[in-house]
Order: sequence, then C-alpha cells, then structure tokens
Amino acid sequence: MKSGIYTITCLANGKYYIGYATNLEKRKNHHFSRLKINKHCNPYLQKAYNKYGKNNFKFEILEEYPDKGFILPSMENYWCNLLDAHNAKYGYNILPTNPYNKYKQTKEMILKASLKRKGFKHSEETKNKMSKTRTGKKINRKSTVWNKGKKMTKEFCEKISKIRTEKFLNDWILILDKEYNILKKVRTKKEVLEFFKVSKNSYILNCLNKSNSSIYGHYLMYEKDFLNGKKIKKSKFGNSCCIIKNDTKIKEKEFESLTECAKYLNIKIQTLIYRIKNKTVKNNNLIILKKDYDS
Repeated sequence: MKSGIYTITCLANGKYYIGYATNLEKRKNHHFSRLKINKHCNPYLQKAYNKYGKNNFKFEILEEYPDKGFILPSMENYWCNLLDAHNAKYGYNILPTNPYNKYKQTKEMILKASLKRKGFKHSEETKNKMSKTRTGKKINRKSTVWNKGKKMTKEFCEKISKIRTEKFLNDWILILDKEYNILKKVRTKKEVLEFFKVSKNSYILNCLNKSNSSIYGHYLMYEKDFLNGKKIKKSKFGNSCCIIKNDTKIKEKEFESLTECAKYLNIKIQTLIYRIKNKTVKNNNLIILKKDYDS
C-alpha cells in the first residue's frame, strides 16, 4: 500500500489537480468512479471531465511519502504552492491546503459563498419535487434535536413555567373536603397552587391521577368525574395521624393529613409511611394513625 502525493492532469488544457492519499491506488479508483457517475466533489474537475472525456485525464504519482504525522498534508501544501494549483489558470484545486491539515476558509471564500447564495430562491418546479420526495415520510425527531446540549436561561425557564401554570386544564377542577363537599371550583393550575399555597405542579397531578391521593386533607377531582358519581378510595393508612411520646403515650400534635405531617417533620411521604408501618421511634416520638390512637 503506497502513500504520497498524486496529480490528475487534463491532457487537453494542461491543468492539474494535486492531492495526497494514504492509499494511492484506492484514491485513484475513488476519483474516477465519482467522475464517471458525475458526482465528484470538485465541480471544476467534473466539468472538465464531462467536456474532454476519460481518455484526456491521467493519474500520476508525484512523490511517495510515509504516512506519519503531518508529512502528507505538509507536502501537499508545498506542491500546491509550488505549482500554483489553486490558481484557476493552472489547476483545479479549490480548498486551501495547510501543512498541519487544518482547513480554514479565507474571508474571500466566505464572502464569495455568501454573495452567491444571497437572494437565491428555489423555482416552483424544484419546490414541488422537494414536496413530493418528503410526502409520506416519517421524520425522526430524535436524530434532529435542535436544542440538544443547550442550557436554557432562568428567565426562559420561568417564562415557560408561567405559561404552563396559567394554561387551562382539560376540565374544571373541584376542591373537596373529606365529606365530598365542594369548597372551590377552579380552571387553572395556578388557582389550585394559590389555594393550597404550594409551588409544585406535581402535587396537583398526583391528586388528579391517583384516586386515593390527597393534599393537606383535601381532594381534587375533575367535575365530570364528580358528576358521574366517582368516589375517592380511602387509603389503607388513613388520612389523619398524630405524634405521641413513646414513654408517656401522650399525644403531642395531630395532623389532618399525612402530607401535612410529612411537611412538619421535613421528611418524604414515603419515609413517613415507612415509620408508621414499622412503628419507628425517633427522638422519643412515635407516629401513629389517629384511628389507632383513638382505639
């Protein structure tokens, strides 16, 4: 496998294309196969090939070099500058070369590309073709996530949160007490949050989605479910609990709901349920259900 610098010369006009390859034979086959099907990446070389034909193009090895470090790109840069391959009068090279293989567009190239595309519009025929090719095709959103890796600012997050909070829900929400009496009828999440003086939407969603979930001793239910006679299943843990002293068995504090008790103790609801089930004593305090204390 030979590596080095090669040239593709047009015998009809004497112009040449200079490049480097780690496998010269493979690179030669790639160039001529793309030229043959009219899909070469270099438009100037492709136009010349279409005009003069295959027999007028010759592939030659200029020099052989080992594929180590930046030897190949640095030698390509040397030969392109020596033979002025980027000059349209003598060569077909378009992209600028670099001895360290770092490609960077010049200001002239950027300006030229910008002016070329400025004011460009697709014809109606092209638009129709593009539309037909895309019709019926499913777009994979996962592969084209435009905001992947981007971090949203606090202002933007607050704006989105406000829009979602004030957004109207699917149906009216009824705030009920333990006896299923309607205390208030609301339409937005914001009104529910203001009523209970909480800031998390998850509280509302849990109460609406779980038929046995309550918030501060109250229930939330959609109006259509209430009119259809839907009942809230009572939790096996009950709704009210109290804290008692383990040694004296005297009731210290009573709560209307488990949520209220968990908030008072600054623990998660799952931790509270675990302590009730296992009768865990902490700081000489025992948490039990109100019905067990009364009995």
